Amino acid sequence: MTHLLAGLEAADILHDLTWLAWIGIVVSVVVPLWVHYQEKQTKKIAYELVSDLDFMDIEYETKTKRGLSVLGGTWWRNVVIRIWNAGNVAVTPDDYARPIRFAFEQETVVKAQIVERLPTNIYTDEITSTSTPSSVTIDGFVLNPKEAITITILLAGDKSGDIGLTANALIVDGDFVKRSYKKPLKKTPQWWKNSMIALGLCLFVVLVCGGWELVPILTLVTLGFLVIGYHLITPGEDDYPLLKDTNETAEAMKASYAK
Repeated sequence: MTHLLAGLEAADILHDLTWLAWIGIVVSVVVPLWVHYQEKQTKKIAYELVSDLDFMDIEYETKTKRGLSVLGGTWWRNVVIRIWNAGNVAVTPDDYARPIRFAFEQETVVKAQIVERLPTNIYTDEITSTSTPSSVTIDGFVLNPKEAITITILLAGDKSGDIGLTANALIVDGDFVKRSYKKPLKKTPQWWKNSMIALGLCLFVVLVCGGWELVPILTLVTLGFLVIGYHLITPGEDDYPLLKDTNETAEAMKASYAK
């Protein structure tokens, strides 16, 4: 009877370890593959204010003991905004439930135009700008991953330290976000995905070869890596499009406005 009970207990232990191993295998393989698939389906349009230059068109001035003192004039503001596909899938015109729109609280939009495309064959409709309310609207257009456009906007108004920019758009099953270097785009590290799959393969080999004593250890390590992958999400690669130098673009636009 004692031997029979011992045999039953051993069978139960092996049965439990088998289930434990299969759970570890499924978790270690399915989870990273699912995460990888979700990341590859990211639909995201990002924008960034890359330049904000103000200058004054002097209307009249007066002489003082210290030199010239400007009494009046018009303040101009040249804003450069870059828009690009920061996701992994193309965004089409049908994906825009609401078009991209930039609104300004204090200044008045005088002129807006696209000054650069990456690649150059990106097709977009003309930018629509209005003075009341002061805003710029870009209708939906096809933007593949890492493709980008740069727009410049000439504003007129009083000198102000805050640009008062509000940006919004509605992407179907996607996001329209402001890029911030302090909060870079995130993604799960590749080493974590590879480690999870490797642990799953190790558990499978152990299960086939009968190394039952290693099953609890490998399963605990797998669960530990699962927790690590959830908490240690590293910044993703910088997919910021390499366009012309911002200052060169801004200076060129300022010169074109002066003509």
